[in-house]
Amino acid sequence: MHRIFLVPRSNETAYKNYMSSMQGKPLDDFLPYLSSSEINDLKGSDRYFVWGTQPSLHSRWEKMGRGDYVFFYAQGRFISVGRLRFKKYSEDLALSLWSKSTESGEPWSCVFFVEDVQDINLPLLEFNDITGYSLKALQGFMQISSEDAIARIVSKYGSTDGFVASLTLGMDDRALSEVVTIASKPLGDITTEDKAKLDNLTRDRSSEEIERLIQTYAKRQQNKTPEQIEKLTKSYRRNVSMVKILKEKYQNKCQICGFTFKTNRGTFYSEAAHIIPISDATNGVDSPDNIWILCANHHKMLDRGAIEAIGNTSYRQDGVVYELNAR
Repeated sequence: MHRIFLVPRSNETAYKNYMSSMQGKPLDDFLPYLSSSEINDLKGSDRYFVWGTQPSLHSRWEKMGRGDYVFFYAQGRFISVGRLRFKKYSEDLALSLWSKSTESGEPWSCVFFVEDVQDINLPLLEFNDITGYSLKALQGFMQISSEDAIARIVSKYGSTDGFVASLTLGMDDRALSEVVTIASKPLGDITTEDKAKLDNLTRDRSSEEIERLIQTYAKRQQNKTPEQIEKLTKSYRRNVSMVKILKEKYQNKCQICGFTFKTNRGTFYSEAAHIIPISDATNGVDSPDNIWILCANHHKMLDRGAIEAIGNTSYRQDGVVYELNAR
């Protein structure tokens, strides 16, 4: 399982270093400091993202391995994540990139290159809740090495890969695996339960997003499934713009109970529920007349049959018919 390392980028110097080196540099910038074998190992990208840490943390840096995750931290949250591609201890390389530390007087000689850098938004409080840590701030370069923290991540996300996928894709490995499993079935073998599950897992996502999710999963599993991806994206295309308009129309409030809540990103949450599952791929299935804006609870009740839609303006629950909030 891939390890996770945490890197602070909080003070002004670190911010400038981050902006200069994490925006990507050409390989030519590093050639004078690399051996021919190291150059061959790095070849293949247009831009390279590089960071470094102090010699005093060499023993922690030494534990980093190719493919391990690197989380970058700033101002109370983790802002991006990448994967380790290459590392090299070199004062000359470090000094070509950054000035010496104003605190230690040392260059940032424990240099490492990261790839697949993606923005994330993980508040430290949420990170603490997930891992069981009680960090008030990230004070220095560190590894998530606590057995309890790793066990918590594995229990909730299946693996560190699943944890990162949940941050970058909004879906962990377990959910992605379910999508791929259902999509791999012949269309005639997909059950009503499969359709409801698939609709639940992929709601509010465009076909392009779904394809990207599965491609990312397939890449990690080293088992690409282009036929499955083609079938899925053709069968479950969504009109995301229309859903956004409907959510705005109802102010993200459930049309049954009126509930909504504000997420930690400052946006209000609701779900687009299809009366006829979008996975049925029938005409009009992704039109406004087939979509209700609901809270998560009432969406699940509709999916599981606890609520029965009557046309597109009313529903039956426990034998009693109710009208939706005005459409």
